[in-house]
Formats: sequence, structure tokens, C-alpha cells
Amino acid sequence: MHKEGVQVNLQTTELETDLGVHVDTKLTLTLNCEKKVNMANKLLGLVRRSCVYLDNVTVKTLYASLIRPYLEYENTAWCSILKKTVNCCRTTKLAPALRDLSYVERITVLDLPSLYYRRARGDTIETYKHICLEYMQ
Repeated sequence: MHKEGVQVNLQTTELETDLGVHVDTKLTLTLNCEKKVNMANKLLGLVRRSCVYLDNVTVKTLYASLIRPYLEYENTAWCSILKKTVNCCRTTKLAPALRDLSYVERITVLDLPSLYYRRARGDTIETYKHICLEYMQ
């Protein structure tokens, strides 16, 4: 690559981060998914250590305000269809009344949409925005 008449050698890297999205040399985003899930699990541990009493309402509020944003940030760029990243959140098990229920039953009791639904909804919104922008020009 030439810059102002001088040849500049570009360095290769194994991982690049841009706007919080981690991309490796093969353009797979599995490392990014792992980092997002690890951050959500760290926050989950913080909530578990900090809160003495957790009921359904508190768990729903903490999940929606603290943990879900980390799992959904830039989801249109890195959303994975891997099973391990879709059912990654264990936050809903924090409430003692919900521990023995399945994931679907827990989100039904808490009246929360699944991550899969929210990702599909986000994709639909992004598609709608692109279509509207095309027609407006």
C-alpha cells in the first residue's frame, strides 16, 4: 500500500475490534459471541452476589436492564444461529420460584420474549429501515 508516495506495509492481526464487535481473520463471529456471553455471565454473577432477595419482578427488571443489552448489542452484525448462543442466558433461574422450570416456562412466567424472538424482531426492523430508505430516495 502506498501513502504519499511511500510504501507502507500493513500488519496482519488475528482479531480486530470495531464498535465492540470482535472479528477474526476468517470473518467468523464466534469469539464475539463468546465474549458477549462471558460479559453477561459476569454481570449475572455480580447480581447474584449483590442481591439478597430476588423475586420474579426483580429478576425481570435486572435482566431487561443489565444483562439483555449485552446479549443484544449489535445483534444484526453478529447474531449467530448456533444453539449454544441462542439459549445462553441463565438469569431467569435466579428467582427461587423459577429454578425448576424450563427456559420456555420461565420466560412465560416472567412475560419476557425469547432471545430468538428479539433477534428476529431486530432483523425485521433493520430490514424495514433499509426498504423505507430505498423508497424515500
